[in-house]
Amino acid sequence: MVRLKFLLSQAAEQQKHVRKRYEDQIKKAMSEYKLEIEKARQTSFEEGKKAGSDEGHESVSKALEDLEIFTNKLIENEKNFIRNAEKHVVTLAIAVARRILGREVRSDQDIVIYSVREALKQVADKASILIKVNPEDFQNIIAHRRELQQMDKNFPELDFLEDEKISTGGCVVQTRSGMIDGRLDSQLEEIERNFTRNL
Repeated sequence: MVRLKFLLSQAAEQQKHVRKRYEDQIKKAMSEYKLEIEKARQTSFEEGKKAGSDEGHESVSKALEDLEIFTNKLIENEKNFIRNAEKHVVTLAIAVARRILGREVRSDQDIVIYSVREALKQVADKASILIKVNPEDFQNIIAHRRELQQMDKNFPELDFLEDEKISTGGCVVQTRSGMIDGRLDSQLEEIERNFTRNL
């Protein structure tokens, strides 16, 4: 679990770094283009003044307008590139987190206990509580039944059920007023939604 938090913080840092780098590049390009536009205007003005011709000034003005349109398209393309790069970084970080979490779940049977504890902390309606876990985690959770029961003196007798739809390490806690989703996949999906929402 600590590795997952570390990886997610690393992904967030990488995302900030990528965004900053491309924002700096865009600012630099804009600054350079503004200088070019100003030089072109100055040159146009001087040439128009020398030639005394409005025609030359008009063609240079048209070229400057085209250059500005091109610059704006370039900036928009850069912004799209940054957004896409950030999305890829988030997707990659979540994929890595899933792999590490999968290994952790296989090697650490206490992860399901942690998941159930965290879900039980969110229980408001304590009249009836059913805890669903993967069949591979069932015996382990039953072995910790007493410990979980003692988390809150207001808990009724906790009921447990095997559910193959729940991946190992996760749980679903059902009460009369609703469900608390403690599945690890659901938590990763929520983290991914939060990251991509901020892009």
